[in-house]
Amino acid sequence: MIALTNRHTAWVLDEAKECYFIANYVNTYGSPEYMKAAYAFTQATKPFIPKGAFLGITEAKIGLLKGITYFMKVNFKACTTEEEAIQFLTD
Repeated sequence: MIALTNRHTAWVLDEAKECYFIANYVNTYGSPEYMKAAYAFTQATKPFIPKGAFLGITEAKIGLLKGITYFMKVNFKACTTEEEAIQFLTD
């Protein structure tokens, strides 16, 4: 997941234009090392990503995501289905 996040960061920065994402976290675990990479991704790409959607974020992790979005001032949302994520990103 760290390597993929780093590639995503590089891609967004290379393109340097507005883009959106859906991240699928179903059946995954975010290690402390991954959380550092995710934080770095968010900081670096914030100017280019107005919205991001997450699948597989449930229960207590939703509260964590809400805290992160508040303090980092990003518009990320946990969604229960891919359709909900697409709707959020296209509204």
